[in-house]
Amino acid sequence: MLFFADRAQPDGTAHKISCSLILNLTGTIYLPTGDLTVAPNAAVAGKSAYTAIVAERIRVNNSSVLTLNSNYATTAVPVPEGINSAAKVILSN
Repeated sequence: MLFFADRAQPDGTAHKISCSLILNLTGTIYLPTGDLTVAPNAAVAGKSAYTAIVAERIRVNNSSVLTLNSNYATTAVPVPEGINSAAKVILSN
């Protein structure tokens, strides 16, 4: 688990990745009622085996890059139940 927010937090609670370069974020970001924003001009998770994000909203600002890989077999980090090891990266509502 990379980031965890309780389901009871108020809707729209803001969470921000503000670093301009984060090569590896392997794991899960769980913000079920929160908003995740990636700072302007950031490069995030490009070398991660996988990054799973559960959030109410994801905002990627001004030339930022948020990479969502799905190379589950290349890491010992546990993959959350419900993510198929053969799955493609998806955005879901």
